[in-house]
Amino acid sequence: MDRGILSDNVTHARRHPAYPELAGLGAALGSRPAVLDGEVVVLDGEGRSDCERLQSRMDLAGSPAKAARMATKTPAHLMLFDIVFLDAHDLTRSPYAERRTTLESLVLAGAAWSAPAAFSGHGQQALDMTRTAGLEGLLAKRLTSLDEPSVRSRVWIKIWHVRTEDIVGGWLAGRPRPAHLTARRSPHEPTRPRRTAPLRRQRRYRP
Repeated sequence: MDRGILSDNVTHARRHPAYPELAGLGAALGSRPAVLDGEVVVLDGEGRSDCERLQSRMDLAGSPAKAARMATKTPAHLMLFDIVFLDAHDLTRSPYAERRTTLESLVLAGAAWSAPAAFSGHGQQALDMTRTAGLEGLLAKRLTSLDEPSVRSRVWIKIWHVRTEDIVGGWLAGRPRPAHLTARRSPHEPTRPRRTAPLRRQRRYRP
């Protein structure tokens, strides 16, 4: 989030028109330019992230009227967990512990955004607590880690309680067998399914 602009960290596409309820975050920062890192979620009735509900909010950047209706029906929430730029300072080379302190000093707590608490140490207890609460998992970060844009690093590890794989088959008219499969590694990751090669054998599937 930079000056009220929400962008995708993978495609760099601007996403803020899809989430009008987040528009006030820029005003909450006042005149301080900042680049924040976080994740947009939609919560269920018990305060847990719901991937299925989130999917109903995705890809609405080009439909502002529908996005506004969905913001009322299925409100999104931005969970902030890092900051990489503030005022005139590049924070990417600062350790995570310092960046986290800077983020918390901004006191960003609104109806549609917040900086959830981070815990230092007690990893096993945190893992057990999130499992008991029915959460999808947790993200462990080394306190001395630097920000490495677009890099998968072992100093940031996402731990899932449950990992499943969804597979969807599709048929084309006139074809005697499924044409392609799409697959997604985890139901907790609202990413676009990937397309695989055509099946080599005809299989009979029951709905």
